[in-house]
Amino acid sequence: MSDHLFHSGLDISRFRRALDGRAEVVFDGWAVTATSYAEARHWKGGISDAKALGIALGNIHRCLADYPPTEALLERNRGIRKRLAQTAKNIQEGEPLDICEEFIEPLKISAMKLDPEFTFASVSQRVHGDISIGNVLFKPNGMCWICDFENSGFAWWPREFDVGSAILRFCYDNVGRERPEGHVAEEWSRELAKSYEAARGQSLDWGAVISSIKNLTYYNLVGRYQNEKSGVPKSLGEWEKFHRLFILAESIQ
Repeated sequence: MSDHLFHSGLDISRFRRALDGRAEVVFDGWAVTATSYAEARHWKGGISDAKALGIALGNIHRCLADYPPTEALLERNRGIRKRLAQTAKNIQEGEPLDICEEFIEPLKISAMKLDPEFTFASVSQRVHGDISIGNVLFKPNGMCWICDFENSGFAWWPREFDVGSAILRFCYDNVGRERPEGHVAEEWSRELAKSYEAARGQSLDWGAVISSIKNLTYYNLVGRYQNEKSGVPKSLGEWEKFHRLFILAESIQ
């Protein structure tokens, strides 16, 4: 994938797991190899950051649009959607919920409203799949890097999946810091979307973006519940984060 993005004209920096003499740090057997240091920072909010993120995301989607899916990717993605639909159905049918009481009603609402297929959005393509604070670095020149493409190996979703995540987590939630006023968050969101459209060369349906923002929070809550039932360790922090985003998304018009 990195080769494809590079040959599509993007500036690609590779960070590989390697044991070839370069500086490295090992965590639980994983070698993190330092190839360079980035002069960059995390999101601090504002029009310029929203514009930079929109441009970077638009460029990535433009390049990934013609990166063909493998049958393994499509099969894995179908499995994800099928399991989400089944979990949502089980919740709606009254399956006992072994979670904190404050999350039960949001989970039931999410199970009822979740559209695992994102049928209201554009056609699916390869996307990043994990647009979050730790995966975006802003450079001094007004541009930004998006890193950690691990999920792209099985992320076959409409582009609104990434765009909605970026708008919710960055513009509205302000990456968990003090939230901007509603009109400010919308201004940042519109700038991100406008910059994305210019870089992607394709317009966005704003209604589909808003629907994706809400659907993503349903996806996260149902998915979290499903993962814990499958043996993933329970995490109160993850539940609190997804609950916070759920409440915020429900307030966006």
